[in-house]
Amino acid sequence: MDDELKQALSAMESRLSEQIRDTERKLLSVSYGWLRPMELRARLLPLLDERLIALEERMRDIERKLLERGL
Repeated sequence: MDDELKQALSAMESRLSEQIRDTERKLLSVSYGWLRPMELRARLLPLLDERLIALEERMRDIERKLLERGL
C-alpha cells in the first residue's frame, strides 16, 4: 500500500474510534439517567410494602372492632 492510503486509513480509524467512544459515553449517560430513578424505586419498594402491610393490619383491626360493636 502506498503511504497516502495508509495515512488515510489510519485517520479514518482514529475518527471512527473517537465516534465510537462518543457514542458509548452518550449511551452510558442516558442509561445512568434512566437507571438512577429505577434504583431509587427498587430501594423504596420494600419500605412501601412494609407500610402498606402495617396499614392493612390497622384497617383489619378497626374493622374487627367495628364488627364487634355491631357498627
